[in-house]
Amino acid sequence: MSEPLYQIPFIPELPAPPKPRQRWVLHITLFVLTFITCTMAGVAWTMRDPYEIENWCFGFTYAILLLLFLSSHEFGHYFAARIHKEILEKRRIITGTSSDPRTLRLLPPLCVNEKEIDSFVDALREVVS
Repeated sequence: MSEPLYQIPFIPELPAPPKPRQRWVLHITLFVLTFITCTMAGVAWTMRDPYEIENWCFGFTYAILLLLFLSSHEFGHYFAARIHKEILEKRRIITGTSSDPRTLRLLPPLCVNEKEIDSFVDALREVVS
């Protein structure tokens, strides 16, 4: 087997970025406001006045289902980002996403040999398991 045409350059160790401030109060406030506005939208779907708090019980189902759906979608992005980060930090493999959620791209697109593909598959198995 011949040498690959392209050698992946050495990526030096990067210093850890500073930890961001935790802003729990902001996040909880935004979630509560989102829940209230979704509840009001659900009340409006039932043709009742969403500005009367007594009618909000008619919008709870709508708000809960909508926020569960949106939360599960957004947590998918979070878990994908964790996988990308671990592969980059542990194995120095740069990955990206695609419009197809079943596709994980290697960056930059290279002509890789079997050994490099095996190395990537091993790294992916290690991170996912």
